[in-house]
Amino acid sequence: MSFLSRTPSSRPYNWNLPAATVGIVVGWLLVNGFFLLKNGIVTTGEAEKYICVAQDLVRTGHFESANFTFYSVIIILLSACLKFHLSFGWIIAIQACFSLAATLYFHKTLLLLLRSPKLAFIGTFLLLLNFPYQSFNTFLQTESLFQSISLLLICGLIQQKKYSGRFLLIMLITLLLLSVIRPTGFLYWPVAGIYLFTVALAKSRLALKIAAASAVLFLSLYAVNWAMNSGGELDFMRPFREDHIICGTPTLLYPRQIGSNDSGHSLYPFLTYIVHDFGRFIHLAGLKTLSFWAIFRNYYSLSHNLYLVAYFYPIILMALFSAPSWIRHRPLPFLYVITPVLLTWLSVILTCDDWSNRFFLSISPFIIMLSLPTSSDTSSHNHY
Repeated sequence: MSFLSRTPSSRPYNWNLPAATVGIVVGWLLVNGFFLLKNGIVTTGEAEKYICVAQDLVRTGHFESANFTFYSVIIILLSACLKFHLSFGWIIAIQACFSLAATLYFHKTLLLLLRSPKLAFIGTFLLLLNFPYQSFNTFLQTESLFQSISLLLICGLIQQKKYSGRFLLIMLITLLLLSVIRPTGFLYWPVAGIYLFTVALAKSRLALKIAAASAVLFLSLYAVNWAMNSGGELDFMRPFREDHIICGTPTLLYPRQIGSNDSGHSLYPFLTYIVHDFGRFIHLAGLKTLSFWAIFRNYYSLSHNLYLVAYFYPIILMALFSAPSWIRHRPLPFLYVITPVLLTWLSVILTCDDWSNRFFLSISPFIIMLSLPTSSDTSSHNHY
């Protein structure tokens, strides 16, 4: 038996699922209905860019730049609406279906992990109270589908007790889908290596496990380099030339001259900069880390910042306190959950933080999950 496994329980649990499910669905409808009434279908801001690209796609039949391949799901949905004269409400409906499915699956996963209906409901209720996260369901952007599908993926991995060829295929398709919703989907590829190493190849020789995990890591790096080479706005050196903490917001009056003249569309000049100007890199990394985890912004209203602090800070602190218990009693679920959290944080360090916390919000359900206590009593009854 793997050190990551636990003996399944035969003890029945009365979870009162119908009542909990009804409560979650009603709560989801209230929160998302409020944002739909308040915001309508949001077509401004970044959504405008995708609508323009979709219009070009309908007119020309191809993307203006190859980098839009990594945002192609929302662009194709928008272009379908434009081509067939459909309401953008259909896209909101699709996003809503995925969001509700992810919310219910999140609750089911918490039940299986924690064996506590109360904790599972509290965790799901906290997810519903994550208003910035929920609000993206009314935006014609990539965030809603990315948040929902990434949450479905991680919850699906947590629920896998043994190898399944069918699940492996679903996981690979989901990873490819995430990667063409947003390029940050590549950050989830390493979880496939974890699944192969700990579950699919659990009874195989260590050499084969290491080879499989190494192959996934190589493919992940290759895919990131490929995305960087796609051109367009994906210039990964710009944040370092202009000292961006928040993406698109330079803190230098004039760009800094960095050793290589490469455009920042590959890993090589990026790694060269880190090696040759490590002190500056660490300084920027600290500022980006503060921005990522502090969450509040000086351009937000006082009430909005107070909400962010009051909501997220206790959850983050509880996650830190609960992490040792998760490592001890739920090592494999912990690996699945912490991997996208750490890689998203690392991606911010290596690029820049988002203006409206979108990078942090995408991994906030995993932090909520880690904030819930687990113990040896509950872990002894689970195959995790």
